[in-house]
Amino acid sequence: MKKSKRELKNHPRLEKKIAAYAIASAAVLAAPAAAHASVVYTAVNQTVDGTTTGATYTFDPGGLSSDDITLEAILGVPSVPAGTENDVDVSAGAGAGIVETFEPPFETYATALSGGSAIGSASNFGTGGKLASNAGFGPFEPQWPTNGSDAYLGFYFTDSSNDTHYGWAEISAVAGATSDSFTLVGYAYQTTAGVTIDTPSAVPEPSSLALIALGAAGLVVLRRRRAAHV
Repeated sequence: MKKSKRELKNHPRLEKKIAAYAIASAAVLAAPAAAHASVVYTAVNQTVDGTTTGATYTFDPGGLSSDDITLEAILGVPSVPAGTENDVDVSAGAGAGIVETFEPPFETYATALSGGSAIGSASNFGTGGKLASNAGFGPFEPQWPTNGSDAYLGFYFTDSSNDTHYGWAEISAVAGATSDSFTLVGYAYQTTAGVTIDTPSAVPEPSSLALIALGAAGLVVLRRRRAAHV
């Protein structure tokens, strides 16, 4: 069938658009592999309910007893001015540290990191602090959500060669008037010593996923069209 001049004229412009979508989709599909090439992830999905004597879970990213990081949910902690409070705390072994925030003159809190946060040599590391609590006033309260929403805990550990590795742990916490708990969803770290690691960014929006699909389909269309003109 003979094509109109308008159809022939629009083909180059259409091909350019399809090619642009194809390039964009290829870049998006390739990016995760490059960004996570040297990152090891461990899924845990462990929930621990608080007790009056403290219930703990320890994860050991580097395989040494000195780099343990321990989460603890404890009920009825003496507190001023609340009387008692229910807390989730985190502590690090001698060969590890967590990203934390100090609120003078009272407490040191684990810093609740969002997606896309960098963890590296410039981060403020310490040995531990309060992660979540049902008590607090003004600025003097933990940063972690207490409704079960996730946030990221930054950490470092040293390996058997005394080299430093950076990582993150995804944690959710619930702290109420009568109970508390935490869930360690999983953790990840850089296998290459001294390299900064970023917490995961948000999952691509549906529009982005549609762009990827369109780009992938565009690659097929372009190849078929060019093959037909050879």
